[in-house]
Amino acid sequence: MRSVVRWLPVIAVFGSASCAFLLDFDELQAEAGDAGSDSSVGGSSGSGGAGGSGGTAGSGGSGGAGGSGGVGGSGGSTALACKTPGVSAECDDGDPLTTDLCVQQDAGPNVCFHAGKLIDDGAHDLLPTDYLGGLGIAAGKGRFYVSRYYGTKKPGDAGGLDYDTAVFEVPTTGALQKGTELVLGSKFGGNGPRGPVGLVHDGSTLTGFVAFENGLGDWRVKSLVIPDDLKSAPATDDLCSTSGCYDIFPLDGTRRPVPFVGPSGKPGAIWSGPGGIWFFADGVKPTAKTISANKVTGLAPIVSDVAVGAFWRDDAAPQLTFPNGKSGSVTSCFAKTGAFAGLTAAGRGRLWLGAFATQPLGPVISELNSFFVSGKGWDEISNCESADNPTLDGVSLPGVAAYKRPPTSSDERVHFAVAGVKVADGSLSINASYVELAPSKLEVVAVGAFEMIGQPSAKLKGPVDQPVVAYADDRLLVAWRDGDVVRLRRFKMAP
Repeated sequence: MRSVVRWLPVIAVFGSASCAFLLDFDELQAEAGDAGSDSSVGGSSGSGGAGGSGGTAGSGGSGGAGGSGGVGGSGGSTALACKTPGVSAECDDGDPLTTDLCVQQDAGPNVCFHAGKLIDDGAHDLLPTDYLGGLGIAAGKGRFYVSRYYGTKKPGDAGGLDYDTAVFEVPTTGALQKGTELVLGSKFGGNGPRGPVGLVHDGSTLTGFVAFENGLGDWRVKSLVIPDDLKSAPATDDLCSTSGCYDIFPLDGTRRPVPFVGPSGKPGAIWSGPGGIWFFADGVKPTAKTISANKVTGLAPIVSDVAVGAFWRDDAAPQLTFPNGKSGSVTSCFAKTGAFAGLTAAGRGRLWLGAFATQPLGPVISELNSFFVSGKGWDEISNCESADNPTLDGVSLPGVAAYKRPPTSSDERVHFAVAGVKVADGSLSINASYVELAPSKLEVVAVGAFEMIGQPSAKLKGPVDQPVVAYADDRLLVAWRDGDVVRLRRFKMAP
């Protein structure tokens, strides 16, 4: 089916062109009924005007102010209508950490928009490691956790590679620095880990999933329970143990298991194995592949209220699949060909954001896709036809995060953060925003964005990996590999 609605999970500016997910109620009234029949994402709302424009880039490539969302039009959402432009009590969303604005559109009635800022809250670069192969991230209670994958020898050195993986703490407040580190190499037999530990915190327990090779040519997935305080105790085998969660396929681009919190609140992971995609979810050990595929080159979990699906790519195109549910290809707005350069996703409840990157002959191109998800169904929210298309030129695969931010108690308000590194100069851009839906309806009741203040950057050291980003204590932490250095940047969310 055609797109149901374009919404604003992200206003992300990476350079000279804006990339906005804009609200468009033009098709909503006509297709809201279809959404329910096609994929159980039904709802209703009024019609309205076309999407507004996104913000423009600020000096030095920093994120510009968010443009107005196109939520107006005759008969549009009354929840977002207002009369007098400027700071407006009409638009008060009850959140003391936002500035509530009534924004005048080029066409249609004025609309409410809630604006905040991301303030630079610290920077720290880890000392170089001889070889670094990826990062993982999670947010816990009063701290972030970052996992790294490294070795004492570089590819091509005599004697083969000597890999290890470790998890270290980063405080959410105070001086930004690397805290206690727990080295996990002793937890794996054979030839050790083959990627960073994928981290997930379910609110009470920190769990890691990692791929390793057992010395016999067999690849396995192991899960570990990691203490919140890394000083207190070593990580212990759990969930999969040594007899389950195995058979990870070593010859494709997704050697690392990707963790998530499942519908029941339990940690799980998804990975590519022999013949397709395997799931470990809600404590049920995988005994066979769940999604058949000849080749999987990118993979990320999508979690609905009742099921876990996969945002993934084969040789041809990105796809979204729920086992025993809806499956289909995802739109790519970039028509040129090029080598696939990664994929990721994040979301909460009904709203999800996916990203994937392509490396043509020129600069890398990253694209953002957004989805409504419910049950075992989904609907894509296409932006290809809008002027504010979702392509990010010259930006590595961005890191994405979705989270709930106090004091708002509504589970329908989803905050998103997107962090991308410009390959040309190593500069970081990060933007955050939120959207809130009415319960059981495709009706937007609040939108807002946080503009980055300042432009953190560093001299480019080498190849840039995908950033990872997480939220805790009203802070966002971004970590990424720049050559053999791990860069950490922390931001505080504020009005």
